[in-house]
Amino acid sequence: MNYYSACRRRDGKWDYTCQNDNMIYPIGYCHRFHSFKDDNILMGALSEQQIEEHEASKEKYHTTGHDTEKEALECYKKYQLDNTLRLNIKNEHEQKKCAICKEWTQLSACVGVYSYFNLCEKHNTRESVEQLFDTSGKVWSS
Repeated sequence: MNYYSACRRRDGKWDYTCQNDNMIYPIGYCHRFHSFKDDNILMGALSEQQIEEHEASKEKYHTTGHDTEKEALECYKKYQLDNTLRLNIKNEHEQKKCAICKEWTQLSACVGVYSYFNLCEKHNTRESVEQLFDTSGKVWSS
């Protein structure tokens, strides 16, 4: 079982973390950057474009921690939006009301695999998803 949450370090700083058994480790941007350029395990598993995009985000990774739990949560939210946001997902077989304007739409957006938002064409943007997407609290997964 994996437990995801913001966690306070011994030095008083906060990171967004994953706990598995007795191991707790920072995830998202809250850890040292790892380059995939020379990683033999991932060579072929990632496209050249994915590797370039990852390298371009190098400056966002940090080991300095955050002053508050809220900052650590916001950092992970930004990581998820930067890395897992998908916009304009079309479902041709049903319509739902836009989460913002209540107009009927076949479009949605998602962050990761669990957070879906029905959003019309006008509202199917990162800015709209940022308003709706919440990373507060704890998450459990297996």
